[in-house]
Amino acid sequence: NQSLTNAQFDYDLNLYDESVTPSEDVEILEDFMFDDSGNLISYTGTDSVVTVPSSYSMIGEPTVQSVYFDSYDSLIENMVSLVNITNFNVITSENQYTFSDMGEFDLLSQANEEFYFPCTIEYKDYTNVTFTSGNDYQVEGIVGAFAMNQTIQTAILPDTIKNIGFFSFAASTLSDILIPESVENIGDYAFNGCSGLTGELNLGGCTSLTSIGMKAFWGCSGLTNISLPSSLTSIGDYAFRYCDSLTSITLPSSLTSIGSDAFYGCSNLQPSITDQGVKYLGSEQNPYLVLWDGTDITASTYTVNENCKFIHSSAFSSCNNLTSITLPEGLTSIGDYAFSGCSSLTGTVTIPASVTEIGLNPFRRCSNLEGITVESGNSSYYDEGNCLIEKSTKTLITGFNNSTIPSDIKIIVDYAFFDCDGLTSITLPSSLTSIGSDAFYGCENLENITLPEGLTSIGGGAFQFCSSLTSITLPEGLTSIGDYAFNHCTSLTSITLPESLTSIGDGAFSNCRSLTSVTFENTTGWQVSTSSSMTNPISVDVTDPSTNASNLKGQYVNCYWKRG
Repeated sequence: NQSLTNAQFDYDLNLYDESVTPSEDVEILEDFMFDDSGNLISYTGTDSVVTVPSSYSMIGEPTVQSVYFDSYDSLIENMVSLVNITNFNVITSENQYTFSDMGEFDLLSQANEEFYFPCTIEYKDYTNVTFTSGNDYQVEGIVGAFAMNQTIQTAILPDTIKNIGFFSFAASTLSDILIPESVENIGDYAFNGCSGLTGELNLGGCTSLTSIGMKAFWGCSGLTNISLPSSLTSIGDYAFRYCDSLTSITLPSSLTSIGSDAFYGCSNLQPSITDQGVKYLGSEQNPYLVLWDGTDITASTYTVNENCKFIHSSAFSSCNNLTSITLPEGLTSIGDYAFSGCSSLTGTVTIPASVTEIGLNPFRRCSNLEGITVESGNSSYYDEGNCLIEKSTKTLITGFNNSTIPSDIKIIVDYAFFDCDGLTSITLPSSLTSIGSDAFYGCENLENITLPEGLTSIGGGAFQFCSSLTSITLPEGLTSIGDYAFNHCTSLTSITLPESLTSIGDGAFSNCRSLTSVTFENTTGWQVSTSSSMTNPISVDVTDPSTNASNLKGQYVNCYWKRG
């Protein structure tokens, strides 16, 4: 073909035009590797001062490579090398997951929950592609490029950078960096463990920055001050954990979300407000109650500062001396488990009318608290039957030993009745469709519960350690039972599995040592294996009653189930 006269093929049959081959006067970016989405994904040089280019040209096409993992442990061992992978597919025996880059996917936290092993990861390999200085591609992000780098001291970033992504400088020797004003997001683990970063980190000029990711600055023990821009809306879980030289920080009024333990271990952080030993961050007019270890408060009663808008997750966790607390009008948010383990709290706690957001059971393990009262006029929440309820979705957030669940409740969230060991029986309404994870965990005196016909899902650990529960009938319409849902229900003697059931989680009936009667209502059969990958399934004839109870009680209770 005449059109191929001036062309050549490489071994992967990628077609190149000699006219775009870099000439001698074009700089070759040998130490940098990019993907075709504008992300710097690898730096292989040894310079201590690194200037990241603002643009590049890519000659050729990346090839597709694959890496095989036989177990979760093998995945963990190779995590550092994986942070540079982009545009990859994770393929298991049952499913395929596609992700555009590591910045959008926390492989470590998801693997245990979603992936079965073995699995294969397919990804684009840019090793054999030539990069030159040019204007074809603009560098807009960094993903894992300097992770574990033990030579870098200073990074100079161009004003094209919008995203400092997952693992960008994690555990490196970085000591100096100027964050450009163009940055919009600092991703998970971006500077995790950069103990060489010292002094002040100025983010105040980054007027487009909206989020700081999970563990982004964990262990940056040399930072003494951080300035945040007025555009910031969220700080992720553990974002500044163990920044123990940090002495001051001002949280902007634009901030709407602070993750769990975001400032945990910041022992030298001086709050802008102190009140009876309780620590706040933020401005005088808009403080966040975020730092708390349960040791500062000795008084039995406490009134939260009248200016406080946000009570952070676990803020008063395990304050064993606290017998009563007063929340101010103007408070808008109460975080997950805010008062968890306050075992001396008695009477009732009043939720102000101004509160618009309440996290997972803020009164978990408050064993002596009698109930919750919500002020009239609150547009988001109400109390009924000694339960705390979200109005629009009819979701039950917190219940107590003496609760009566209202007849229109649709959802019981995670941990709603966690460790309510005084609960002996409860009636669930016909409107209920979902029971959350660990909803009745540790209700060790719960003997009787009837599941309504409309229920479709039971979350992981929902009835775990309900050791007095003797029997339960799962309704037709139920489709899923979560992991360890009935684990250690040691008095459970019988269980009926409806025809509608399609999924049983790992260890759903593990340690149910009294289980002697199991009834299957479907006729299609189940498979069971000692491996979550179901590589060696054992067929169970569910139509033969003589095999059901004995098999489940002995060999199969602690195994993995799949219908098919």
